Amino acid sequence: MFAQRKTILAIFLLFLCAGIIALAASDLHSGEKAVTSQNRSVAATRDSSADSAAIADTKIVAYYFHATQRCVTCRRIEAYSQEALQEAFGPLLADSVLLWKPLNVQKPENQHFIKDYGLYSQALILSRVRDGKEIEWKNLDKIWELIGNKEEFEQYVKKETVAFINNE
Repeated sequence: MFAQRKTILAIFLLFLCAGIIALAASDLHSGEKAVTSQNRSVAATRDSSADSAAIADTKIVAYYFHATQRCVTCRRIEAYSQEALQEAFGPLLADSVLLWKPLNVQKPENQHFIKDYGLYSQALILSRVRDGKEIEWKNLDKIWELIGNKEEFEQYVKKETVAFINNE
């Protein structure tokens, strides 16, 4: 009888832990919705506080959107993205023609990006800016399916960024 209680208690604790983990994971994605289009034009000006002055002089901004708490995969996506951009576009980054902007969407000043881009998880977004106004953007949504292969992931980011820079 004591063994049965112990087993039932262990199962209960297992389900309790699973529920807590599921709740924590759902908090990460709360208030976000799926993107149905990869490339959309945006009519409104984006004002991301102090960054708008720097963005006004640039053409392309590569945003990596993340939450406060990040898993190993999320950190890997950021690292691979940054490596790919630095490797392929180092001079453009150095000249601020291309900007790399990792942003925490859980900070109040960045929460508007969730709605602006229809974010539902961590994302790599390319944004074309002219005269301080965003005119076009693209979600590189295949990063999640390619994260298991660094070479394919980085090739994808480089290829999509070249196409976006060249307005293709």
